[in-house]
Amino acid sequence: IEERNTELIRVIKESYKRGGKLMIPSFAVERAQEMLYLIGEFMQQGLIPKMKVYLDSPMAIKATKVFAEYTDYYNDKVKKSSRAKSLFSFPELVYTETVDQSKAINSITGPCIIIAGNGMCSAGSIKHHIRNSIDNSKNTLLFIGYQVKGTLGYWIKKGEKRIRLFGTQVEVKAKIESIDGFSA
Repeated sequence: IEERNTELIRVIKESYKRGGKLMIPSFAVERAQEMLYLIGEFMQQGLIPKMKVYLDSPMAIKATKVFAEYTDYYNDKVKKSSRAKSLFSFPELVYTETVDQSKAINSITGPCIIIAGNGMCSAGSIKHHIRNSIDNSKNTLLFIGYQVKGTLGYWIKKGEKRIRLFGTQVEVKAKIESIDGFSA
């Protein structure tokens, strides 16, 4: 766990230094909430720079609201944390609940973190973020889960230099990272 957290901090800091977006394809239940918790903790502790964090998945937003409501089920470490009541509501966090809010992320030019569904890049808003951002070398795509053979995530992680998305060929220029310590 310590090693994966150190790697996550490294990836976030490097992405921030390049001035780019950090895109994290994530599963909506548990993985997205774990990312939000860690990123919020790292910001509070000054381990990473403060920047906007977008949770761009309707299902993940709904699941996060359930997690936030049932604080009695948190483990003892989290219950004792100063952030126990606000794990998923730190100032930099933005829930994108509409298609227009999701599309607006494309116009952001500075550093930010985008946690979006689907974890294997086979559907969901992450495909749109990849389409709009993977051709920029300032940006980073970070895999935190297993990528099944044949999925878009699998081919990108494997090192494909060109991908096909929405009927268009896109050149992969973004930095591709993977932290396997988050995968179940």
